[in-house]
Amino acid sequence: MTIVMILVTLLNYSHVIPAVICHIAPPKDLCPAKSGHIPDIEVIDKLSLEALRISYRDYGSNHEILCNVMLRMGNLGDGGWEVCDDEPVRPKPDCLVYSFGINNDFSFDDMIAEHYGCEVHAFDPSMKMGDMRRSERVSFHHLGVYGSNSVINNGWPVKTIAEIRRMLGHTNRRIDVMKMDVEDSEWPSLDTALRDGSLNNVTQLLLETHNFDDNKYNLIKKLKILHRLRDRGFRIFYAHKNPLTTKPVSKNRETPLWVCCYELQMIYLPACNVV
Repeated sequence: MTIVMILVTLLNYSHVIPAVICHIAPPKDLCPAKSGHIPDIEVIDKLSLEALRISYRDYGSNHEILCNVMLRMGNLGDGGWEVCDDEPVRPKPDCLVYSFGINNDFSFDDMIAEHYGCEVHAFDPSMKMGDMRRSERVSFHHLGVYGSNSVINNGWPVKTIAEIRRMLGHTNRRIDVMKMDVEDSEWPSLDTALRDGSLNNVTQLLLETHNFDDNKYNLIKKLKILHRLRDRGFRIFYAHKNPLTTKPVSKNRETPLWVCCYELQMIYLPACNVV
């Protein structure tokens, strides 16, 4: 079989290929040890720009908990995400999925709806289409997620996670998977959600972090939000650098490449919630 045929086969059957199979089950009652890759929140303000960069890089490059089976939902390239298929975090038959950031690629949404039978709500204000029912299980909303209920950029309507949950009647319903790839809007969205409790009842959080403005103020703010996610009980089961977003931080060839964006796939562990 040629390399091209192998790649085509993988693309056609990627929804049933476990991305990683580990032989150590994740702890069900214990919280993993404190991460050595993100500083204590009271220390973050005191770090230099270089130390902040290293902390951001290290946190986005390491796993904190093992998942026995991860299934790739969506494309093998950009647009696909890993979902932890272990009990008790596997999406249930009545599962609910929020998918923020589509960019005309519904591969994740369609596949997770088909594989698990989930009710999926996809959101993207940048796409040139109105609200629609894409399929029996997938609904599209011309709406974005943000830290406030407002209109941004080129007239894009945005709402907080709490308001979207209220609007759809999901305030007290479990969200099995929440995917968020929203080009830097994740930070105000998460900041507000961590304050108002709208991440409660979210089992898996699939998050692409962005750091387009590489400066000390922004890195401090973003590392504190990641720390608050940890305090809320979210732990990384799979981390991945976006190879399309690397750039040198200086002209010195010995300086490591700066990576803007990391895909962090997390599960919520109640034992780790210290808030």
